[in-house]
Amino acid sequence: MRRVLVTTACLAWGWAHAQPIVPTGNVPADFLAEDPAVTVINDPINDVGLPVGVRVSGFNARDMRLVYDPLADIMYVGIQTVAIAGDADGDGDPGRAGPALARDGGIDFPNFGGTESFAVSFDLDMDGTLDVVAGVPSGTDLAGFTVARYLPQALVPAVAFGMDLDPNIGEVFFNPSAEHPHLEFSVLDFSVLPSSSGRDDSAAFRVTGFLGSFSDAGVGEDFVPAIDESALVCPTPGVAERCNDFDDDCDMDIDEGFPLGEECIAGLGACARRGINVCGPDGDLACSVRAGEPQPEACDFIDNDCDGEVDEVFPVGEVCAEGVGQCAREGTFQCDGLDGVRCDAVVGQPADEVCDGLDNDCNGVTDDGFGVGDVCVVGVGACQAQGVVQCAGLNDSACVGEAGEPRAEICDGLDNDCDGATDEGIPAEPCGTGALGVCAEGARICELGSLRCAPLNEAGPEICDGLDNNCDGDTDEGFDVGVACERSADGCTTSGVIACQADGSAVCDAPEPEQAAERCDGRDNDCDGTADEGFDVGAPCSNGVGACARPGTVACDGQGGAICIGDAPGLPGEERCNGADDDCDGQTDEGLGLGAECFVGEGACRARGVFTCDGDGQVVCGAEAATPGTELCNGIDDDCDGLTDEGHGVGEACRVGLGACETTGATACASNGEIICQGEPGPPNTGAQCQIGVDDDCDGEIDEADDCGGLNLADAGVPQEILTGANLGDNCNASGRGGPPGWLGWLFVGWLATRRRREGAR
Repeated sequence: MRRVLVTTACLAWGWAHAQPIVPTGNVPADFLAEDPAVTVINDPINDVGLPVGVRVSGFNARDMRLVYDPLADIMYVGIQTVAIAGDADGDGDPGRAGPALARDGGIDFPNFGGTESFAVSFDLDMDGTLDVVAGVPSGTDLAGFTVARYLPQALVPAVAFGMDLDPNIGEVFFNPSAEHPHLEFSVLDFSVLPSSSGRDDSAAFRVTGFLGSFSDAGVGEDFVPAIDESALVCPTPGVAERCNDFDDDCDMDIDEGFPLGEECIAGLGACARRGINVCGPDGDLACSVRAGEPQPEACDFIDNDCDGEVDEVFPVGEVCAEGVGQCAREGTFQCDGLDGVRCDAVVGQPADEVCDGLDNDCNGVTDDGFGVGDVCVVGVGACQAQGVVQCAGLNDSACVGEAGEPRAEICDGLDNDCDGATDEGIPAEPCGTGALGVCAEGARICELGSLRCAPLNEAGPEICDGLDNNCDGDTDEGFDVGVACERSADGCTTSGVIACQADGSAVCDAPEPEQAAERCDGRDNDCDGTADEGFDVGAPCSNGVGACARPGTVACDGQGGAICIGDAPGLPGEERCNGADDDCDGQTDEGLGLGAECFVGEGACRARGVFTCDGDGQVVCGAEAATPGTELCNGIDDDCDGLTDEGHGVGEACRVGLGACETTGATACASNGEIICQGEPGPPNTGAQCQIGVDDDCDGEIDEADDCGGLNLADAGVPQEILTGANLGDNCNASGRGGPPGWLGWLFVGWLATRRRREGAR
């Protein structure tokens, strides 16, 4: 079996090429490798044999590039060669054989004539058989460029051109020369090229290129990407898979992601029909059945009109009530089986009527028999008002209303204070009788609903009491009341005035002279010749504390002490962080947490300080965070961003162990700051688990003598060429891992079977 190497490439075009191809014969300039719309299939430049004296050849390809225009359905192909394309000996003249080529009888035909050929072949249905070839067949020249069916029996692509596909033939844009050194051509209507199998269920295809001549005297032919190899191309990258029995996204799976064949339901309610998921005509998932026809909605617990709601035009489930008074019960509307609804409430039983504001006997009347609601009278006298009969317990009722407010009793023949008595307790108000002195004072009394003024005193002898006792219009005449007087003793003199005494006599009211503690009263209390000394009367002072303080002046308070007289204290404000007593409580900056511990910064930058004022009335932390460092793998937030050990892949999956013991671990930080993979390797393979080509005992060596019971392929006589290819990738291995055995695997199986037959024959 031949080993097939599949090179994957995708034409990242989208709906239109960002920069349309303008052929110049220079492939790198026209098919930009960095353009995502260009597919580049590289080819080794040293894979073509050259005769002595020939250093390069125009049949040696560097790469092949493809661009597909889905709007025009044109595939553009460019082949970049080491020398001018078709210049067999690379001497700069594609139509002349140089000395080295001519020496060996080689011919360099012009215009890809004679036996010179180039061919780009397409396997459209990817069944391993080439379907279409585009290029110049051997025996023609550039004028014979064609697109044709591929002849599978042909030994080389140069003679594999079958029936021409005229509608698909594009053009070769230039005859290769020093000015236009490379091959560039087009294939028309690319999407409808025929396949050999007649089917095409994927947007992807395979392609291979060929350049060479049968008359170039030892110059080798070149295959792109290599002989017996092809490249897988996707002309529609990025296109989402649709449900259409076609591989739209070129992943070799058809309609993946769509649950085809699973059960589905079309329609809602009574229209619902059960089917299976199929692909619809628009490329979306569809159900294999159609929904039923909607019907008018009926009250039957079924969604008859198929709108996702059941009995929605009926008040099913809404609250309803039956009965009156205390017999009323709530229920809900339910379907009645006749396309209507009914209330399912069960009415309660009547009881004896009591006075409770309820219809206990369920006759539609509340508290009947108790006169509830009848008009009645509340209050007495002037407070009497209209009321209403209300319940007073379950078995009685009473008149309830708001009586008028009682007023002070006045002399008017009415019960003003609503106590059942009239004009009682009216106080005797003072009044004037019209006489002089004490004879003028009278009292107004109520008699028969009217007031009169009756005298309280009769005229008598004058005494010193501040009154006109003899009712002559003069007060305390003959007693010199108010005249200044003095009293002296032991060097102290006190002053006073003549004043009346309680017994009706008059004396000097100056205090008995004596030395006493000085008081603030305008007098020389301590008899030292100075009044109110020590009280700073008249000195400036302050009312209030802190920001509320206002200026004033010291003065006597009338009680022997001193006070500050002036503006009232100001209003306290909100305490701010400024060294002042803003709220006027005798304290400064209280309640702001000054001096308490605080922190700034994250991780390794975190610094400790205490709260202080910032000069703008705000509280700030008096600390400065450290400068962030480089994040290390040490369990510390070194760069102070709130994250620990970020950027080191901590917690991500990693691999531990060798060979069959290899398992998945987790990335972690070691105590020395190194990044390690934490995990336990699995057990080694033993017995039936052992495999050829696998490190079963997990020591880093494969199939050594002591591996898995002593089996050593080399000691067993396995040829070296089999051992060398025993672990080739791409489904070409002898171990059985990753897919079916490749050609070396089958070769090993055959050799082993032959050896066993020989040993059996012995």
